[in-house]
Amino acid sequence: MLVTHGKVGLVFCPAWTKALVIISEASTRLPWWAMFRYALVILDTLKPSRVALLDTYPVTTYITPHPTPVQDDRILYLSTTSPPSSLKSNSSPFSPPNLLQSTSASFLCILSTSHAPSQGTAIVVPSPYVPQPPPKVLSPSNFSHLSQDRFEWSKNVINTAQELLFSTINEPAPPKWEYMEGQEVLMVGKKRQSEVGEGGMYI
Repeated sequence: MLVTHGKVGLVFCPAWTKALVIISEASTRLPWWAMFRYALVILDTLKPSRVALLDTYPVTTYITPHPTPVQDDRILYLSTTSPPSSLKSNSSPFSPPNLLQSTSASFLCILSTSHAPSQGTAIVVPSPYVPQPPPKVLSPSNFSHLSQDRFEWSKNVINTAQELLFSTINEPAPPKWEYMEGQEVLMVGKKRQSEVGEGGMYI
């Protein structure tokens, strides 16, 4: 468990990947001043050759030349190196003047300026909600909205994002996710339930 005056990241070593999986800010939200240091400690400790990040972007405030529907399914990406063809064909670049202001931005900033041969890619999925600004101090994460949240990503978005994440670390993707009637989102062939919180990342 990664600790910075609080439980900020949960680390897992699942059997279905060779990568470490970090669920970031699962219980504690990071302020602006702590994001860079948090990312730096993780990268200095793990020294990964490739980093794949999963994040969201608010569709309602994302700036594009043309109006964008709230239920837009476009997956975007940012990469510190030339992206693979699979990324280009299944997603679009995260374009300026938009800014990624979550902890993922700190990871990409460090990886893009580091002399180490690490490759960083963020897969950014659409969300209809504008995130709350970071707190001024370490604060508990708020999951109260999940019980009232009726928003669900489509199977296509979930599976495409998963495939893109694993393609960036040169691994085959796990089995696809399916919606089972009367149940939460489950992975085919697995009895594992998925819960999406305020932030998450794969490394």
